[in-house]
Amino acid sequence: MLWIVARTVVYGLVVYDFEGLRQEFLDAVAPLIDAGTLKVPEDRVEGLANAPVLFCKLMRGENRGKAGIEVA
Repeated sequence: MLWIVARTVVYGLVVYDFEGLRQEFLDAVAPLIDAGTLKVPEDRVEGLANAPVLFCKLMRGENRGKAGIEVA
């Protein structure tokens, strides 16, 4: 109801809206990652048995960056 009163407009962000900028992004960011200047944060756990813990952390918004599960 508050959205209607405030006349709020909500737009979704779709990565494909920026597909034309992909190469520019890769050219700017890839060298930084390769040089170790830019680090991509991620939360990782080992084994499927730990997947529920990581999932709950993800749902609570407690993760940083990507969430991944390492399996052998």
